[in-house]
Parts: sequence; C-alpha cells; structure tokens
Amino acid sequence: MNAVRFQGNLLFVGNSSLPVPYAVRDAFLLEGMIIVLLDPDAFLSDPSYGKNRRRGDSPLRNLLALSTDGKLLWEAEFPERADYYYSVSSRSPLTVLSFSSFRCEIDPQTGRILKKECFK
Repeated sequence: MNAVRFQGNLLFVGNSSLPVPYAVRDAFLLEGMIIVLLDPDAFLSDPSYGKNRRRGDSPLRNLLALSTDGKLLWEAEFPERADYYYSVSSRSPLTVLSFSSFRCEIDPQTGRILKKECFK
C-alpha cells in the first residue's frame, strides 16, 4: 500500500474506502498508520456541530491516526482547549499548525504534543 487518496469524507486506501465524519483536508501514510487532518471548514460550518459546542460538548479533535482498516488509534491533543489544526507543515517530524498560532510537533505513536511553539 503506497498511497492514501481522499475525496470529501472518504479515504481510499488500496482497494478500500473508509468514511470519516467530515471532509478531509490532508491524509497520508506514516509509520504504518493513516494520518488524517479533517477540514475545519467542514465541521465549523456544520450547524449541528455549532449547536453541540454551545451545549458544552468538547471541540472535535481533527487530527487523527487510523489503522489501515479504519480503526481509530488516536486523536491529537490541542495546544489550547478550544483549538483546531488547519495544516500539516511537516510529515517527518509530524508537525501541524493550529488556529491559535501554535506550531506543534506531534508524537505519531500517541497523538500527544512533543513540542509547541507560538508563532504570533
């Protein structure tokens, strides 16, 4: 398996397709896992997501690792509680940019932040 493709909220891995809850902004293989960045525009503009957030639900964690058969392995932690990631700036090391202006290096095995730097 060499590539992951995506269209809307579907990931295509080999001959299989895997649905995810919202449209995908980026997806790629890393260390035998599929790293998925859900598009923040997709869930932030969803009226039901906004309604749930106003009720006090936790923000959606939009950087995920899935096994190649679609099992959720982890959801990356955020640098701040009400945040989201909008871009993968590096795949190795796995580094993402957050809305609250942090550059975070993520542990690809756990989804925990190894290092964060504010770039405001």
